[in-house]
Amino acid sequence: MSLESAAAFYERVQNDEAFQEQIKTLKDPDVIERYVKGELGYEFTKEEMQRVIFERNPEMSDEELEAVT
Repeated sequence: MSLESAAAFYERVQNDEAFQEQIKTLKDPDVIERYVKGELGYEFTKEEMQRVIFERNPEMSDEELEAVT
């Protein structure tokens, strides 16, 4: 688990529209987590992802941040 992994995943989601669509088709958060960690090899916690998102979007409210992650 690492901030570097969370940042790499965040960048990929932000910059790769096909990847965004692929993640959206999974829908279920547990399925997404297994795919991201198991098949793609990204290792990070929800808190690490929240930190990365907040660092890049400091204007987000706590509610918005929670909804995104």
